[in-house]
Amino acid sequence: MEIPAGKTLSLGAMRIAFLLCMAAELLSFLTFYHPQLKLPLFIALSLGAAVLALTDLRQLFAAAAAEAVIGSHGRLFAVTLGGFPLSIRMVLFALLVVGWTVHAARGCSRILHFRHAEVTGPLLLLIAAVTLGVLRGLSQGASFGDIFADANGYAFLLYIPIGLDLFADRSSFAWLTRVLAGALAWLAVKSLALLYLFSHDFGPFLKDLFTWQRTYRLSEMTRLSGGAVRIFAASDLFLIPAVFLGVLLAWQFRRRAILWWSALAAAAFLLSLSRSFWFGALLASAFMLPVFVRLEIVPLRAFGRLCGTAAMALALGGLLLAALVLFPAPKRLQDASAWSVYGGRLLDASDAAVSSRWNMLPPLSEAIAAAPVFGSGFGAVITYQSDDPRMHDLYPGGRVTTGAIEWQYLEIWLKMGLFGLLAVVWLWWRIGLFFWKTIKTARGSDRLLASGLMLSFLAFVAANIFTPYVNHPLGWIYLALLIVGLHVAGEHEPPDYEDAPRPIPLR
Repeated sequence: MEIPAGKTLSLGAMRIAFLLCMAAELLSFLTFYHPQLKLPLFIALSLGAAVLALTDLRQLFAAAAAEAVIGSHGRLFAVTLGGFPLSIRMVLFALLVVGWTVHAARGCSRILHFRHAEVTGPLLLLIAAVTLGVLRGLSQGASFGDIFADANGYAFLLYIPIGLDLFADRSSFAWLTRVLAGALAWLAVKSLALLYLFSHDFGPFLKDLFTWQRTYRLSEMTRLSGGAVRIFAASDLFLIPAVFLGVLLAWQFRRRAILWWSALAAAAFLLSLSRSFWFGALLASAFMLPVFVRLEIVPLRAFGRLCGTAAMALALGGLLLAALVLFPAPKRLQDASAWSVYGGRLLDASDAAVSSRWNMLPPLSEAIAAAPVFGSGFGAVITYQSDDPRMHDLYPGGRVTTGAIEWQYLEIWLKMGLFGLLAVVWLWWRIGLFFWKTIKTARGSDRLLASGLMLSFLAFVAANIFTPYVNHPLGWIYLALLIVGLHVAGEHEPPDYEDAPRPIPLR
């Protein structure tokens, strides 16, 4: 059954999602102190997910999406069975795919009844390129483990057809956004809590907290000069649409609650100190602002108020960060010079992370030139000189040999050749055209939704120049949510069935 309209507008799903995400992280912290609880808790969560696979695929999808938002690299709950590392993200994904496959085989899938021509072609080409990359990797002698580590992220593109099937109608997608809003609120609150804790003297407890977050790869806490603290998680990627859509909704509905939620997301977004995200957001904004005026998405007389809303959200976010850092108790660990570190992060191109990234380019270009058409296959590596002191501790002299490459599009070219690069560019083009058509034809709040999603998509495309997300589960879950939202905004719903199947339960 579908969600009643009144229930869609309530904040119940958001609050429940926030509390469940908080509980999940607390349980994860508990397993850090008591490792013997890992396996029983993992089994219990897996059984719960199996029940959802049998009874409610939408809730299972929502749980998987929320885990991606708070779980970063997917190790929120993980065990090793028979020498194979298994995470709750893998279990959720596997159960979702199996459950959806059974659902489709029973004739209950809506996606089999209509064709999404906008993305089908490039996705099929990308699947072919991934297959070629696997075969090339095997032929080049790469180990199965290295090939799997490189290629497994692309399996998560299945979230696109599954999401389109389960959430193509307006009411179910509205419910999903409530769940994601709650998960994003927790992600932001946790980042701000970590800022407060690590910018003050909380004693030995900080060591355990740091080790847990870094070992489970949930967040990175980096102490910069002057005691400045950077809190970054790979899943901070989801803060981009949170800020864009939050500002647009706050402007349209003039709701203080939405503005404060946007400010919370903006604070965590600023705290990430991610130049890739900032670059993507600025580039997307520069491209879309003229479109807003030209297509009258926002009336010219109201454009100033929209900019004011965005400035207000960022200002409130910045004030929230300052209040946490400057809170006098317990003893603060930051001095006055820390503020210049925050302010100069965007313009400083001389630090180790940036210079190491540029050092990758010469060996990467040589490796691409060795097999430019068909690629070198998954498992291919390059060797470069890193200026990062942490790498010098791991690799003698800082000479790093790795297949994890920051330049996402060049990595695609290296491992899948021109076919893989063409597939990704084609996919971006088709999604971009789909957004453009929807923005031009949609009306009212749907048009604003499509515009916010377009901003988020452009930021994602730009951020991938320097930061790899196309080969990561987070990237495909992010894209799936954008594409599903776009279909809802454009009212591209599937046709009626000749014989309506049993609907997916949604409670």
